[in-house]
Amino acid sequence: MKKVVFLVLTVFSTTVLAQADWAYVQNLGSPPNCSNWDYQCSVDNDGDKLFFVCSAGGGDRIYVTKKNGTWSTPQILPSKINDPGAYNPYWHSSSNNLYFSGVFSGGQGGADIWRSYWTGSSWETRENLGSSINTPANEYAGCISSNGSHFYFARSGYIYVAGKSGNNWVNARLTGIGNGHPSCYINGYLYFYSNRSGGHGGTDIWRVKGSGTSWGTPENLDSQINTSANENSPTWTSDGKYLFFSSNKSGGYGMYDMYEARYTESATRDSSIGKIKALFH
Repeated sequence: MKKVVFLVLTVFSTTVLAQADWAYVQNLGSPPNCSNWDYQCSVDNDGDKLFFVCSAGGGDRIYVTKKNGTWSTPQILPSKINDPGAYNPYWHSSSNNLYFSGVFSGGQGGADIWRSYWTGSSWETRENLGSSINTPANEYAGCISSNGSHFYFARSGYIYVAGKSGNNWVNARLTGIGNGHPSCYINGYLYFYSNRSGGHGGTDIWRVKGSGTSWGTPENLDSQINTSANENSPTWTSDGKYLFFSSNKSGGYGMYDMYEARYTESATRDSSIGKIKALFH
């Protein structure tokens, strides 16, 4: 019987995932990447729709690209979301809500977190998450737990959590994880990016097991994912097979590009760099 073996290393009181855990890491190509900044991405459950921020046109705005064999030319989202500019998109497939950040009139001050509902044919006007989440400080980079009971977000660089009450998020408090920007929650792990010590330089992608305000030790995704450049916005397909993220490492199409990584715990697939197989006995 074949078994998957995970190698864990201790570095600066954190643990790291071994490079062998990744079958491949590849640039998404063009499109959706271009000569501008393409970053802060969020993928849908199936991995065929990707929301991200692009700096084309002189300002950060949210775009969407869809995959049908290849990625489509990105389309900018309407002004009811984007104007005068939006960033840190998080697509919640279960509720058809797009969460994002921005400084818009009607907010609580600074950058706030907002959401817009996709009806199936159009986007509703953005809605502020209210004073339980937003304050005169800067709030951004939100994501929702697998069971829908917790909302994780950043406030002034630290990771917070709020509970669910009806259709609202309430009782925001520090998680105890420390500094970082949460992007995705899957299989009991919160994925976030941070420039905390123990990384490879710049911002790295990390994960930590737990929920609410009870957490283990953060793990670095190691050097096949993280580099001396900036990696951010980790986002997974719901089956836990494909990780998407963005980086400004060299070799891309622009200042920031989006990438895909394949986790080896599941079967491999054909990619533009060839079929790569990793077996563990």
